[in-house]
Amino acid sequence: MNTDILTTVTNAIEKKLTLQQNVVVAISGGSCTRKSSLVSAFLSNHFNSQCVAISQDQFQWQPTYLKKIDPIYKWDHPNNFNIEQCHRALSGLQQNKTVKIPDYQFKKEQEVGFKIITPKPVIIFEGLYANFNRLNELNDISIYVESPWYARMIRRIFRNTLDRYKRTAYQPILQSFCNSVTAAHYNFVVHQKGKSDYT
Repeated sequence: MNTDILTTVTNAIEKKLTLQQNVVVAISGGSCTRKSSLVSAFLSNHFNSQCVAISQDQFQWQPTYLKKIDPIYKWDHPNNFNIEQCHRALSGLQQNKTVKIPDYQFKKEQEVGFKIITPKPVIIFEGLYANFNRLNELNDISIYVESPWYARMIRRIFRNTLDRYKRTAYQPILQSFCNSVTAAHYNFVVHQKGKSDYT
């Protein structure tokens, strides 16, 4: 996603703010497409104190729940996320209410408590399924982020070895990306593109 599109998005958000109190901006897209590190970061920096950013990753189910999911998709299956809880939180923020969301930590692979989120004029919600099913009805502006398959794979390796999990073995990361992550992307994630305002 280039700077011109991001500028167009910021202009659209600013226009929406003249018409309503709070604007929900959904940023969906495949794993490691830079939803958070580029798009969400750009918008957060632009709107600064007027903005609150939330990651859908905070709404993951506990690891024990994952065992019930089809092993083809694992972590990237939409059922791995509590969509109803996402919906309630975004709906509350949209109505200018303070909400409580889970505090999920990847290194422990579980919730460690809760976070209190105060509503702001710009509410950014980013994640694999930020524009999925019922969430689509809450989003005032939706963005679908794309990136080449090879670039996503490289970022996934760096993320899982240097940032999120500090893992040292590359092979399981590559196997997961080439199998479960890619399957979920083409079977579920990519369908949000047609419902998005910007790509």
